[in-house]
Amino acid sequence: MVPPGGFVYDQPLADGSFYRVEGASLDHVRELILKYRQQNGMILAAGTISTPDAVSSDYHAWVCAKYPWLCTPQRDPLPVTVEAGGASGFEMLLYRMGRWLEGVRSHAQDWIDPKSASDRANVCLSCPQNVLWQTTCDPCNSNLLQSAAALKGARRLPQDGALRGCRAFGTLQEVAVWLREPGGERKYQPPPMCWRL
Repeated sequence: MVPPGGFVYDQPLADGSFYRVEGASLDHVRELILKYRQQNGMILAAGTISTPDAVSSDYHAWVCAKYPWLCTPQRDPLPVTVEAGGASGFEMLLYRMGRWLEGVRSHAQDWIDPKSASDRANVCLSCPQNVLWQTTCDPCNSNLLQSAAALKGARRLPQDGALRGCRAFGTLQEVAVWLREPGGERKYQPPPMCWRL
């Protein structure tokens, strides 16, 4: 599994900064980390120069801390911890939907009938806020879809394949159209035709 951004490692330095190590593969980045540590005389707590085992352990811990979904089984729910990037506070729709699904799963739901859900889905199909949400992180995408499938059970619509993520409310539409009160966090303006207005 390739972590987001490739095989990189931020080697902590004594002054609190870090040195970015970039490799072409898992073995390559570990080799480069070891080489950097040895060339710079980085000593382990036991007083020895860095070893391949120490590098592997440190790299694994760093990746798991930064990308926890890569280190947990796919059947586990999507992590709800979100890092907002940049000054604008941009947040990936995947993370918003993951948080929304966790909230939905935490209490009993009031499901609507298939005809009403289908009518809602038809509105979503022509909505500019019905957007692709999948990322390059396949386990992340899979976790979200598995959580959604477990939640909605046998509820299916012909439109499911075209229902995406709602950018306006941060909801996964193949689930949201079935919920009487889908909730969500409104971050963008939905169009006037939205069934949620």
